[in-house]
Amino acid sequence: MVHEFEKIPIPRLVLKLGIPAMFAQFLIFCIVLWTGLLSGILLERGELALASIGICAPVLTAVTSISSLVGIGGASVMSISIGKKDYETAHLAMNHAAKLLFGLAVAVTVLLLICMKPLLPMEQTH
Repeated sequence: MVHEFEKIPIPRLVLKLGIPAMFAQFLIFCIVLWTGLLSGILLERGELALASIGICAPVLTAVTSISSLVGIGGASVMSISIGKKDYETAHLAMNHAAKLLFGLAVAVTVLLLICMKPLLPMEQTH
């Protein structure tokens, strides 16, 4: 079994895989910036909206960190296995990483739903 990693030169692979990753990070930055601008300027109670974004941002960062942990670990094992031409281990590594990521996503979602009230207190003032 011949993979694209064996056919394409490494600098071209880095560009092929790195540019979409950098573009995704740039889009996330733009979304966060745009959300903050719209919340602070356009909403009637912009300071409350900005405060809620400030409270939710660390939670989002923690969730992203967990997914990066599993993704980078699984990709490392997969790439080492492909380098050794052990395609069965590479396939297993990605399957296990996907299952672990799904399980962690469910666990974090349930945990955040349970802790939602203490995490996001909101005063109702009119």
